[in-house]
Amino acid sequence: MRLQYVYLEVIKGSTNIVEFYGPTEVVNVVYRAGYNNDSQKCTCSYLGTSMKLTLFGMPLPFMKASVLEEILKHGFTPLSSLEDDSLTFSREVPLSTV
Repeated sequence: MRLQYVYLEVIKGSTNIVEFYGPTEVVNVVYRAGYNNDSQKCTCSYLGTSMKLTLFGMPLPFMKASVLEEILKHGFTPLSSLEDDSLTFSREVPLSTV
């Protein structure tokens, strides 16, 4: 078994942003959920088998909650309080899926 991590960062400011980093197969689920439309936007970038997703243009609580829901659905466990603006999650995966 090997540990796999995802990271969620909430950036509050004139434009609220949620950035989500992790394995492509997990982050891509949020991206495919259709957050890219007229009232809300998302961008993504790839580095190897990892992906970064940036969400903006939506109410901050909705963005954070929707990403948290997907992270928890994939079996990740928070390593800090869910109320924090910087969160790290981990899960164990078989070596064959890493």
